[in-house]
Amino acid sequence: MINSFSDSIRILHVDDDPDFTELTCEFLEQENDRFVVETAPSARAGLDRLHTAEFDCVVSDYDMPRQNGIEFLEAVRAEKPELPFILFTGKGSEEVASDAISAGVTDYLQKEHGTEQYTVLANRITNAVEHFRSQQVVERSETRLREIIDSLPHHLFAVDKDGQLILANEVLAEFHDSSVGAIEGEELASVLGDRVANRLRTDISDVLASDTSKWASTIELADSSGETHLFELQLLPYDGPGADTQAVLGIAAEITERRERETEFEQTRERMQLALEQTDSVIFEIDCDSDTVIRHGAYREFFDLEPDETPTWRGHLEQAVHPDDRARFHQFYRQLTNGDRESGELEYRTNPDMGRVRWIRDSAFIQADSHTDSQQIIGIARDVTEYKERKLELRQKERQYQAIFDDPNILVGLVDTDGTVVDINETAMEYVDATRADVIGKPFWESPWFDHSAALRGRVKTWIDRAASGEYVEFEADLRKSTGEQYTVEGVFRPVTNEEGEVVSVIVSDRDITERKQRERELEQYEAYLQESNDIITVLDESGTVQYQSPSVTRILGYERDELLGVNGFELVHPDDIDDLFEKFTDLVSRPDETITAEARFRTADGEWRWLEVRGKNQLDHPVINGIVTNNRDITDRKDYERELERTNALLSTLFKTLPVGVIAEDESRNVLTVNERLFELFEISETPDEVIGRDCEAMAGDVSTMFDRPDEFTERIRTLVDTRESTWDEQLHLTDGRTFKRRYEPIELPDGDGHLWVYSDNTAQKTREKRLEALNETAQELITAETAQEVAEIGAHAASDILQMNANAVHLYDDKRSALVPVAVTDAGRELVGDPPAFTDGDSIAWRVYETGEPLALDDVHADPDIYNPDSPAQSELHLPIGERGLLIACSNTTAAFDEADIVMGEILARTIATALEQVEQTDRLRERERELTRQNNRLEEFAGVISHDLRNPLRVAEGRLELLQEECENEHLRALDRALNRMDTLIDDLLTLAREGEEIQDLESVEVAALAQRCWHTVETADAALETHTTRKIRADSSRLQQLFENLIRNAVEHGGRDVTVTVGDMEDGFYVSDDGPGIPPNEQEDIFEVGYSTIQDGTGFGLAIVKEIADAHEWELSITDSDAGGLRVEITGVHRS
Repeated sequence: MINSFSDSIRILHVDDDPDFTELTCEFLEQENDRFVVETAPSARAGLDRLHTAEFDCVVSDYDMPRQNGIEFLEAVRAEKPELPFILFTGKGSEEVASDAISAGVTDYLQKEHGTEQYTVLANRITNAVEHFRSQQVVERSETRLREIIDSLPHHLFAVDKDGQLILANEVLAEFHDSSVGAIEGEELASVLGDRVANRLRTDISDVLASDTSKWASTIELADSSGETHLFELQLLPYDGPGADTQAVLGIAAEITERRERETEFEQTRERMQLALEQTDSVIFEIDCDSDTVIRHGAYREFFDLEPDETPTWRGHLEQAVHPDDRARFHQFYRQLTNGDRESGELEYRTNPDMGRVRWIRDSAFIQADSHTDSQQIIGIARDVTEYKERKLELRQKERQYQAIFDDPNILVGLVDTDGTVVDINETAMEYVDATRADVIGKPFWESPWFDHSAALRGRVKTWIDRAASGEYVEFEADLRKSTGEQYTVEGVFRPVTNEEGEVVSVIVSDRDITERKQRERELEQYEAYLQESNDIITVLDESGTVQYQSPSVTRILGYERDELLGVNGFELVHPDDIDDLFEKFTDLVSRPDETITAEARFRTADGEWRWLEVRGKNQLDHPVINGIVTNNRDITDRKDYERELERTNALLSTLFKTLPVGVIAEDESRNVLTVNERLFELFEISETPDEVIGRDCEAMAGDVSTMFDRPDEFTERIRTLVDTRESTWDEQLHLTDGRTFKRRYEPIELPDGDGHLWVYSDNTAQKTREKRLEALNETAQELITAETAQEVAEIGAHAASDILQMNANAVHLYDDKRSALVPVAVTDAGRELVGDPPAFTDGDSIAWRVYETGEPLALDDVHADPDIYNPDSPAQSELHLPIGERGLLIACSNTTAAFDEADIVMGEILARTIATALEQVEQTDRLRERERELTRQNNRLEEFAGVISHDLRNPLRVAEGRLELLQEECENEHLRALDRALNRMDTLIDDLLTLAREGEEIQDLESVEVAALAQRCWHTVETADAALETHTTRKIRADSSRLQQLFENLIRNAVEHGGRDVTVTVGDMEDGFYVSDDGPGIPPNEQEDIFEVGYSTIQDGTGFGLAIVKEIADAHEWELSITDSDAGGLRVEITGVHRS
């Protein structure tokens, strides 16, 4: 039992035998609980049910009164072309099967004995319905895919491994002035040309072999006007429409304009190279679009790098610039390339990893290219190392004194080696109630700072002694102001030595760390609070160095919590985001308590990038935090969505601008929202799209309405569509100049109200082609029905008027008796122009020359051809079209150059159609007599087969079904005997039906491999323990289906008469083949009777098997004979066989 959770399957079973119909319904619904089966007793009743209800599948008998199964199928296909239809019939024949397939049957199943056939039928129904439903989904997907492909702005195609194009888009077709339908199926060379195709064959083979994409070298293609274009081509693996189809997808982007700019740039660079070779500095120019740099001068001397090692300014930044200066360098050149500044100077150091560190000063300015929209940065780099070193030395000396005594945050004093105070700064004096004069000249440990603790005074004396002996002494001490307020300092006693290394004094410096101590305690509490935060909390100092990092950094960026402490946070920022983030950070540092928000990419521990939203607050003045606090939230998913949205919008914008149709969108007030250039081209509007944004669309429609045959109807229809908001497709609009436009309207919903979308396209050329093709198609239909050569000629001559749009036409057919091209049909206009047309003979005319060559000829001036038949002819131009070997179609005009290439193509198709029709007339005459002869024979066979397959088999099927149901209810020896009798009857009917049909004349022969067919037949026959040997490699011409029946009967006969372990041999003869066995053989006196109907040597044999073999051999016109095999068994020889 087949079970499924999918929807039910509704089946319509049409059969004129109610008992068999009822039985079939019962078994089908037992096989699959999804089946819902309804019945109809005739084809007419079945059609009525299909009109009133929906069904997933139709199962129909063939032999029914008034309308058979094939006629019923044709009626269903006329209304439901895709509905699954299974022909389930007892009249099994190749003719019925062939007719069913031609009529579009989904499956064909012959009624058999036993209930297994209902399982097979149930499976066929399930497979057909599921395939039908899947096909509908696939067709919808393919339609959407085709729309996307045709909307792409690049050339797109797919080519299979044999070089045939299996896919192309509209852009490629328009480039070649062709259509997608005409290109698909063509060889690659016929579309791209032999030269390009030959270059691409190796690349295509590489992609197919490696299953990876590849960039092909730049290719040149000429468009339909002959203009050459350059393309960059990417080749990718592509799964073709078939399961085993290997193909390659090509995407070609045009680079013609870019290559022209590159050539011009290279010429300029060469001129500069000559002028700048001797410069002492580095002169450079940067392309703002590609970031590439061209340099001249001492670049290697400055940076210890070759210019080609850093081809872009970003590469120079990473390899040649000091790490601490890279942020400023990046910001400076980003501003230049982005247009945020026009010129400027930048000083930076070289990379210490490359050798000596130098100071470099870059002076740069923007220069626009007068020929393109591109810009360059022109600059000069100078070595200012000596200047910077002198300046730095002076600055250091100047700051020495200030560093010691003028720092308001440090308590500094100078004491002698014996501890006597030599000098003290004002910052230290602010902590005691004394003056500098009170402490200078006294031991430092007896100064007011230490009055509150004798123990501390002793430690201070010890620290001074240690420093006086040359030791660097760090300390931390708790002190008390004169007001009693406690504070904490940390500092150092540092020895000062002379040139001989002797300690001559001691500097004591310390810092009030009271607030820091308090902040440390508060930070411990704050850190506990941040343990559970989902965002990264970071504290940075003024330079951006990480002072604190919350635990969530591990989850979001993958770093250990303390791994980033001491690291400059900007080292983790993506190079493209540094400038903006650093600028905002710098601004925040200068504004206490302010807050900023920024977005940037940060590098994770495993080298990937994640987007963070950074909310920073200036807490530098906070007594505990003393830094910039940032709350960093992971927004990677949101940014991915935003980028996808931006790409989609960019694609839609590009598609809109490059659409081959005119498009205009209006807002609710009917003002222009957007419009493309193509609309202006169609309506010959001189303004640009940007100039009409916001303009009244109704007024614009009125301005262009005079272009149309009915101006008022044009504008009124627009108002109607706007009022009703009813979608409209492909409205035809006729212009006064003879052109035809198509219009489409779609109501749209905008964020601020309703809107309107209009699409216009020029359909003139298509209409003209359609009319000519329609006339050609109608002519073909007429020619198919023509019964005489005269009728064919008349139809062809008059059809040329519509197809070639020339009325003076004639058809000449070759007359064997006269050895001439004799006029058979001529139009009235032809007679008016040239009179009665002549008969043309060998060598006397242009017409005979064209007939002999078989090539069409269009003459712009017929009087210029020396072979003109009548020099006084009023015809000025002629078109001669060979009708195969049967004659000629001639079209004339009283004007010169009246026929173009399209006329030749259309004329050739018409001429070939006429030739085919003439051939069909001849074949029809030959076949009619043969058909009459065969009809009588076939009618008798059909009547006999009908009785067997329908009138006998249907009651037999009902009896078998009822017997099986009865066997399920009881067990009886009579039932088994009845089962054997029914099986015997079924075998007799099969053999009789086969015998009746196998004698029919063979129609179609094909090449058949004898050994392979014998092996297939061996597996379709019950062979027990028997063995098959094949000694043949021959291929013969035969009807494959009937030859299979011949082998099956010979094998079955050998096994049934020769025993279960018989060996059957198939081998070659000089003009045929043989089938032999090692069984008991046939007595000589009975060998003449072996092929008679009813002859059998076993009790259960029907006596039809070898009779069927003889009928099949006779139908092939083969000779059949019997002899003994080498092993003493039977050998059947078939001769007169034609090899393949």
